[in-house]
Amino acid sequence: MKILDVIQGTEPWLRARLGKPTASQFHRILTPRTGRLSESSADYMHHLLAEWVLGHPLDEDKNLYMQRGSLMEQEAVAYYELQRGVETSAVG
Repeated sequence: MKILDVIQGTEPWLRARLGKPTASQFHRILTPRTGRLSESSADYMHHLLAEWVLGHPLDEDKNLYMQRGSLMEQEAVAYYELQRGVETSAVG
């Protein structure tokens, strides 16, 4: 695993992810239940290749859950740290 010293959502963060599969999209490669190749794997591969060739992320809308998560992230991290008695570090 690579840990990037960039802020999530910034231009350097987006550039570092260009054309690379991410954990949140792994279900588009393998199906979680069976571990077999997902039917959407070819589409995902084409999406990643297009980003790589174009040199910028393809526009994807944030759904309401993603927007809410972004808004509440700081509060959620503080709550997690308090509950677990740990200190976290933000990484890209």
